[in-house]
Amino acid sequence: MNKLSFVFALILFHCTLSAQVKPDDIPIESSFSHVFYSDNDVASKMTNAKTWIAKTYGDYKSVLQFEDSDKARIIIKGVSPLKTHLNFDTGGKKELSVTYTITFDFKEDRYRILFDNVGIHEYYKFGRNTTPHDSDWPVSHIITTRLPELSIRYNSAQLDSLNALQGLSKQETRKVEKEKRELLKIIEEQQENLAKEQVITDDYTSRFKRIFSDLFNSAAKEISSTTYDDF
Repeated sequence: MNKLSFVFALILFHCTLSAQVKPDDIPIESSFSHVFYSDNDVASKMTNAKTWIAKTYGDYKSVLQFEDSDKARIIIKGVSPLKTHLNFDTGGKKELSVTYTITFDFKEDRYRILFDNVGIHEYYKFGRNTTPHDSDWPVSHIITTRLPELSIRYNSAQLDSLNALQGLSKQETRKVEKEKRELLKIIEEQQENLAKEQVITDDYTSRFKRIFSDLFNSAAKEISSTTYDDF
């Protein structure tokens, strides 16, 4: 590579690096996009995109949904693993995957990568000799308010009602105090369950964001790359 080409490569690398998508840039939504800038001509960008698709998903044609050179657009359908849970005692298995479509739109000086129809696919098998089940959920499934949180709100309201009671007899007071102790114990247990579920939710969210951050950046690196004859 001559000196001019080397300098150009350094500038290109710097621009690509500065345009990287960070995990925190990824929303927990069903659609999001990012625009990248590249001096490669449209045909080169499309060819590089096809190369990235083949490298990432194994076979270009198997994931291709739409391709139009005149419109400079490619649409594919993809799946990425999110998390696998195994129960070695029962042989149970739960697999969560992220499903999506990717639309690549190319122009002379830039291109857009759009993730759309993002959702969660769940495969669940209760045990070794049970029939597996498949379900599809909106992306909000990984951060949906959990049952313990709703139960805590309900029981806390019940506790507030008991605390507001006045003018009780001694017998009624003893009964109310017992109910309050039982409610407090239940709320503490539910808070522990909520904390455990929050750890799981945070893990899912972090994995989700890393998946799409990595896809954005690896695609941009390939699409914006330039091939030199004198290497």
